[in-house]
Amino acid sequence: MNDIEKRIEELTNELNYHNHKYYVDDAPEISDFAFDKMLVELEQLEEKYPEYKKKNSPTVRVGGEAVKSFGEVHHDVPMLSQQKAFSKEEILDFDRRVRAVVHDVNYVVEQKIDGLSVSLEYVDGEFTRGSTRGDGINGEDVTENLKTIKSIPLTLKDDIPFLEVRGEVFLSRDNFNKINDILEASEQPLFANPRNAAAGSLRQLDPKIAAKRNLDIFVFNIQQIQGKEISTHIEGLEFLKEQGFETFTLSTESCDICEDCAYPHGKPCRHPDRMHPCLESHGVVVSEIVEKQQMEYNLGGNTILWFSMVLFK
Repeated sequence: MNDIEKRIEELTNELNYHNHKYYVDDAPEISDFAFDKMLVELEQLEEKYPEYKKKNSPTVRVGGEAVKSFGEVHHDVPMLSQQKAFSKEEILDFDRRVRAVVHDVNYVVEQKIDGLSVSLEYVDGEFTRGSTRGDGINGEDVTENLKTIKSIPLTLKDDIPFLEVRGEVFLSRDNFNKINDILEASEQPLFANPRNAAAGSLRQLDPKIAAKRNLDIFVFNIQQIQGKEISTHIEGLEFLKEQGFETFTLSTESCDICEDCAYPHGKPCRHPDRMHPCLESHGVVVSEIVEKQQMEYNLGGNTILWFSMVLFK
């Protein structure tokens, strides 16, 4: 390996690392200026020496050439829709049906993101194809647009022969408002809601437009995997997190990664990147909030308590 190829590889690995720290871990380690300086250097080297450009180069995040249409993709594992429950009775009935088949049950609670469902495929650890859900059986090939989403790893941590995961592409409220402000200023029709905007952005024929929309993704299921045994859903989510995917997981049971949890001993979590706290570990001190806002608040006998959870990203 010559010095040019070595430098391109160094820049590629370092920029991908900082992309993950910024967009997935929310823990940037360098300034935007330092990042942009390395990115410009890599772009210049790749332009001059295209034969050394890596498949997982962060420069693909800015978008490639526009296409005339999207190719069709057949889903080997159907991307089915979720069944909705509107009452306590429906939830209990679901639980009864599950326990009739699986007797030892622990539930995993995840965010329901209102976006566009997609499939991501990896061969030998490299991101090779991404597609929309479509009708559940056939979707559209939107690989180049998905590459512009910085929270999607282009290379997995492990060299997995084949992996297909399902996730939900979405648009944050802030980015949604920014896009509509731009559209309004240019007197173009506005998007009705963030989901509509996410779907429209992902299906742009020009990846450069998709790149400007700052889409994000949560991955929530393994569709297919080779070279790795996964026995439970929570184990699968932990594996996906280890590979660099963004997931959000709460459990109905306490985190059981460690036999002896460090928290009761006054020590920090040994595996903060893998922990999955239970619902009961999340709470808000309501009394302090209402007192600060001078709201009426009653707590005592014959009082109905309403509980809720607000999830922030």
